[in-house]
Amino acid sequence: MRFSSEDLLDIQLLVAPEARRRRLALDGDIEAMQSIAANADALRQVLLNLLG
Repeated sequence: MRFSSEDLLDIQLLVAPEARRRRLALDGDIEAMQSIAANADALRQVLLNLLG
């Protein structure tokens, strides 16, 4: 399974409301990201835990 920029965009959409509430900016060039060979489900969960 691969982790792609689409996965990162999904995560950004999920955490954006809380980031706005905390007056934090989520910034980065997500579209330029190369997909990586990783367990996408596990990596998404880790990122959501760190950002949530």
